[in-house]
Amino acid sequence: MPDKRDAWERAREAGQRVVDEVWAGMVQGRRKAEVAAAQADPQAHKLTTVFDGELRWRYYSAGTMRGGHRVTFGWSTTKNAAGFYLTWREVVYVTGKRQGTGKRDQFAARRKRTAAKAIALRRSVAFQARKGGA
Repeated sequence: MPDKRDAWERAREAGQRVVDEVWAGMVQGRRKAEVAAAQADPQAHKLTTVFDGELRWRYYSAGTMRGGHRVTFGWSTTKNAAGFYLTWREVVYVTGKRQGTGKRDQFAARRKRTAAKAIALRRSVAFQARKGGA
């Protein structure tokens, strides 16, 4: 005689698979809509973080800020859905409640990869200069 617990577990797993499939379909549909909007009006969506494919990026390490948090300035080596290369600052928290997580801000968009890379380098050097060459 089958165990009730096994039947419930199988039913729960089947239900979870259905929910996962529906959720994945919603996410994929939203992403496709964002890509289409960005391609229709690239200038208005130049800072979109949606990429029509895989995101690849590089970064310059800029040292640490107060609290020991690591700072890097990155740039994408692939274009976003609007056709721009992005550059940004990333702070990775090494202490406190947010330890192990990070945030990205100070986004900028450029048509040429070399221009995005130059912005990241310029920001990294300026950050290091403010920190006394840290």
